[in-house]
Amino acid sequence: MARPPFQDFLTPDGYVKNEQVMSQGLQALKIAEENGVTLLQCISGSDLLISMHALQTEEFAVRAEVLDSASILKHCTTNAAQMLRMEGKIGTVSPGAFADLLILNVNPLDDITFLDRPEDHLLAVMKEGRIAMSSVPGLPKHE
Repeated sequence: MARPPFQDFLTPDGYVKNEQVMSQGLQALKIAEENGVTLLQCISGSDLLISMHALQTEEFAVRAEVLDSASILKHCTTNAAQMLRMEGKIGTVSPGAFADLLILNVNPLDDITFLDRPEDHLLAVMKEGRIAMSSVPGLPKHE
């Protein structure tokens, strides 16, 4: 709520409270990660309303304020697989896995916030080894 274009939505008191909640939330993430707590991301729904749905992926940028890209990617992949009891099937690129993959034009380990801008960096999506979405010439979507 503190970022454009919604920064004027909150009252001045609400803005201060939002800043406090964000600061404490980031500190909690950092403490949890440093103490070996299994953190998750990307397996939850959204409580963002209507026009704010487009901001759902900004959680990568928020987490990147206190965590490195590799840790955040682990939260979305292997940690999520563990939570869902699907180790070896999801969250991994290995024989026998479902082959659910994002094909990007960047390395998210260099900067996880690239995932906040799928319109710029997502080239294709594989679901169970088949192309579900593609903007790559010569790599058609499987119908």
